[in-house]
Parts: sequence; structure tokens; C-alpha cells
Amino acid sequence: MKKLILSLLVFTSIYSVAQTNVNLNLIHEYDGTPFAYGQYYIDPLGNNIEFNRVQYYISEIDVKHDGAQQTTPPNDILIVSGNISNYPLGSINVTNVEDIIFDIGVPNALNHADITLQPAGHPLSYQSPSMHWGWTSGYRFLVIEGKVDDNGDGTPNKIFQFHVVGDQFLTSVGVTTGAILNGTDLNINLTVNIADWLKNINLITAGINHGAQTINGQLIGNSNPETVFEGNAITGIKSNTNSVNQLIVDYEYSYAPTLFYSIGGAKNTSILITDLNGRIITNETQLPAAGNYFINKELSKGLYIVKLIGDNNHVETTKMFIK
Repeated sequence: MKKLILSLLVFTSIYSVAQTNVNLNLIHEYDGTPFAYGQYYIDPLGNNIEFNRVQYYISEIDVKHDGAQQTTPPNDILIVSGNISNYPLGSINVTNVEDIIFDIGVPNALNHADITLQPAGHPLSYQSPSMHWGWTSGYRFLVIEGKVDDNGDGTPNKIFQFHVVGDQFLTSVGVTTGAILNGTDLNINLTVNIADWLKNINLITAGINHGAQTINGQLIGNSNPETVFEGNAITGIKSNTNSVNQLIVDYEYSYAPTLFYSIGGAKNTSILITDLNGRIITNETQLPAAGNYFINKELSKGLYIVKLIGDNNHVETTKMFIK
């Protein structure tokens, strides 16, 4: 009996040591330039553009490692935002990563499940802005929104929107990549080039596309032929995956906007919202360095001041107008 207990303890100890926390770092760029909301870029036709929303689902994640072993991590479905880099996959028994494979979108069985049964905070639960199109159509697999300069004055002014919806658009991606050990965490770093999704798409004529339009199929279809996702070798990895400072207000729900934010070099941030008289409306502390913050209260009409404060003393400030 003692030998059995000792064997179990040894096995448990070895198993625990072998488990490694694995993170997926998605480093969003636009043709080599760090991605940020509200920043100007140049589209494939030479027009100035800016983005106010980039979000997508990644699901059915498998990590190939240690001689072509394949493991599904505990967190195998993610909702990804263009302003957020780090996504924990959970602990798995892995030493050397060789490939990562996943789908862009939500698998059929989950795509049409009852969203009300998902626990709060789950990627498939309610989001702000919404990523759900209803039981029949399912989730928005990929969302890209922004403006393009259509008159040559250099200022993006014409809206373009792509909300990719439909089981037929579930897109498989495989990336050969290494990983780097950072303390007790193993980081898989992928570069995500948002510009590649827009290849051969005229943003001036694109307009608003919500659903299963052909142009949406073209957009998500660019994921593989245009290699939106690229792996990084173990050497030469970009170490700062949250290097952009930004604070953007998304007004999809005008009475309760969402804040897209990040502070490079910070571990935690705080969000302080006041009215013009200095009265505190919201003071949220111990937030991650990058994220999407939904203002979970209905605000009165008027102008507000929003401050994003990093624990590295960096401050971003913007105005928020509630109509």
C-alpha cells in the first residue's frame, strides 16, 4: 500500500511539473506597423483608412508539439480584439511547440446553441459590442469596421463594415511556429496582418456588409491565401506585445459605449470617468493592460472625460459624448 501511495505521489509530481501555462500572443499589425484604433493606414488602393473595430473568434485550437503530438488546450475558443494581444490557453503537457491549428469562427454545434446558457464572461456569452447574430445565423465570425478617404483630402470619412456571418465561412488556419519560455509560461507568438484580410477589396465601394455577402466570403477567405497569421521563430520574437497606447470610444450602444484601450509597458490599468464638474461616474481599478471595457450603466446625456491610467504612470485621456 505504501509503495502504491508513493508511486501515485511520484506520478502526480511529475505530471504537475510537466504542465506548462501556454499563452497565445496575437500581435496585430497593418503591413508591419503596430495596429491601433484611430490610427491612419493606407489601403491596397492607396487611400487613407482608419479602424474602429476588429474582432474575431478563434476556435477548435490544437497545439502540435514534441514530435507531432497534438493537444487541445483547456481554453480552445477565444474572442479576439485587435487591441488585445495576450490570450491564455491554459496548462498542457508541452515542451517544444511546432505548429498551432485553429478555425476562424465558431463550430456549427456551438454556433446555433442557446447563448443564454453560456456563463457570463465566456467568449460565447453576450458581448459589447455584440458578436451574436441570433440563433438562426449564429455568431459574427469576423468583424472589421472603419472609415476610408473617398475624396482624396487625406481624412477617412466613408464608413465600411464587414460582419462575417454563416457556417460556410468557418475557416481553418495552420501556422508553423515556435514558442518561447518566459518564466513558467510558454508563449506562442503569431503576427496578425490585418491588411491581408483587405487584399483585393475596394473599401470605397464596399459599404456596409452584415451577413453572408460574397465580399464577406472574400474577406475571410483571404486568411489562408494571404497568410494573415504568421508564426515567429523562437529567436527574434517581438517581446512587447502591448506596445500601443490607445483609448477609443465605441458608440454602437450610444447610451453605454464600450472603451477599447491599452497601455504599453503596464501590467494593470484603471479607468476613471467624470462629468464636466469633476463628479466621478466610474472608477474601475485593477484592469488588465489592454482590453475592452463596457460601461455597465446608462449615462445621462452630456459630455464626459475618460482617463486611462497605467501602473507605469502613463495616462491616456479622451472625451465621451452621450447623445
